[in-house]
Amino acid sequence: DSTNYGGADGFEFIEVYNNTDQVLNFADYYIIYRYPTGPQDDAIWIPEKRDMELEPGQALVLWIANNANETATVEDFNRNYYGDNREHDLIENENIVRMPGGIANQRMREIIIATNTGFELVTAAYNRGEYDVARDMGIFYQYPQDGTTEMVKISGGTKPDTPGIVEPEL
Repeated sequence: DSTNYGGADGFEFIEVYNNTDQVLNFADYYIIYRYPTGPQDDAIWIPEKRDMELEPGQALVLWIANNANETATVEDFNRNYYGDNREHDLIENENIVRMPGGIANQRMREIIIATNTGFELVTAAYNRGEYDVARDMGIFYQYPQDGTTEMVKISGGTKPDTPGIVEPEL
């Protein structure tokens, strides 16, 4: 959930982090938005600009674009999360890109990063067993260390969103 813009959630996002030691090009990946009914109802989300290189340790913010926020600017996005502090400003088509979609706030969903061949790399579930969503608050995950593809939820709805900033413990 995020602050409204134009009558709907204006600043929702998914953050992707490159935890490898190699440059990754996001053109090789896409987002799967999975409903509880399973893969047969998956929505495939592709950013408006795909050819985005992620350096090791870099984050890419995928800003959820909808009809209500189409006139919002990245400056509006930055102001929503960081106020007048310009230290963490995101730059459009460098570390933030718009991606058509819509994130449910009250239902369980999974967000999956998959390769262009359909291989599912990681899955992050939210609102599974407990309500994780709160306005402008983040749902934070850590990469799975147990060999599975399921991200480990660290916190949900209790800490402010920090788009573009990856905390050391994550």
